[in-house]
Amino acid sequence: DTADIIVITDQNGKKLEFNVVDVETVELAKFPGAKGFGETDKKHLNLITCGGEWDKEKKEYTERTIIYSELVD
Repeated sequence: DTADIIVITDQNGKKLEFNVVDVETVELAKFPGAKGFGETDKKHLNLITCGGEWDKEKKEYTERTIIYSELVD
């Protein structure tokens, strides 16, 4: 069983690897701001994307999918 890894390259060409530690889909009204953006002692890369149904009146999707990852040392 292998873990999902996100690899990015910084402005200096250095590759950084982030291990995915959690994925969740939440209703937009219940977005976990503190979990996604709160203070931590680790380096994280959290990806957020839209999901669910398109709300024509509000002109936004009803859910957010959040991928939490931590920098691999």
